[in-house]
Amino acid sequence: MATAPSAPARGVVVSGPPPAPLDEPRPTPPPSRTRTAWVGGYWHWTGMHYAWIPGHWDAAPPGASWVAPRYFQEGGQYLYEGGGWSRGRRRGRDR
Repeated sequence: MATAPSAPARGVVVSGPPPAPLDEPRPTPPPSRTRTAWVGGYWHWTGMHYAWIPGHWDAAPPGASWVAPRYFQEGGQYLYEGGGWSRGRRRGRDR
């Protein structure tokens, strides 16, 4: 007997909320001929613990915005949803 496919996961279950974000200065953007965007530092879930990913300037793909990772609580669990470049989702800070 076949079973119905389950709904896609909204995130990865993690052990709890991440630590508070680290306070890091935003350096001056590098001289560039391409559009760059500031990717703020964030806590990344490695599968066992949180690791800090420092902020950096990155070349923005045409028409895309950086969407930061997010952590949320759902059904009594904490979930991590990774970030990345996206078209049509909430906008990041672009230069």
